[in-house]
Amino acid sequence: MGGSSGSSSSSYSVTCILFSGIIFVAAIFIGIAALVNSIHRVQEGNIAVYFTNGALMPEIGGPGIHLSTPFVTTILQVTIRPETRYLNALKCTTSDGVVNVFRDIQVISSLNKEKIFDLILSFGNDIKQVLVYDRISEGIQSFCANHSIDEVYNTKFIEIEESVKASLNISIDKFAQDAIIIWNLFIPKPEIPPAIAANYREVKIEWTKQLVAQQKQKTERIQEGNHPPECCPGCREREGNGQLIQAR
Repeated sequence: MGGSSGSSSSSYSVTCILFSGIIFVAAIFIGIAALVNSIHRVQEGNIAVYFTNGALMPEIGGPGIHLSTPFVTTILQVTIRPETRYLNALKCTTSDGVVNVFRDIQVISSLNKEKIFDLILSFGNDIKQVLVYDRISEGIQSFCANHSIDEVYNTKFIEIEESVKASLNISIDKFAQDAIIIWNLFIPKPEIPPAIAANYREVKIEWTKQLVAQQKQKTERIQEGNHPPECCPGCREREGNGQLIQAR
């Protein structure tokens, strides 16, 4: 009986040791995971905002290494220095029903660090998409809808950029005053249907030919002015007779 009791006690001790070892290893892994989850690096030019259990926290993290509450805190890094963004291709239809495509629209913008909390609270995580990029697309589409293809592509093309800038600044002043700065906006010429583009090329070629012809005529006139026309034979004979009379 004594041997049986000693064997049971030994088995119980081994089980306790194994169980304690498993708990210890699990605790180490959880501790490492918590440490990894809590440590984060904020790059220069960015700031970090924190969401605890989904709620936006007022704390703002600057560049460097920071700690946060593990597993319950979500970190969002926001770029505040000027950055360049190329917008996706944008289709729009002119007032006369022609579809054209704007590609490689470029905008340089930056955010005011002091306004980030209010911006995210009001407009969500993707601030620039809501207040800048979507508003640029809206401005271009509005301009196209109120102008013909000739105005959009040719006669009033240079006005598109200023029109979009004006509407964008009005929107920013209304929803995010002093929070977003637009440094530059570049809108290239749109792609238009091939048949219409061919017509514009033909017009350009004809215009160039006329310009060359006009310049050639001006050059000929200048050359004629520098070289007076020669006298006719009768004029030379009369001029010679007059010189003989004077000599007599």
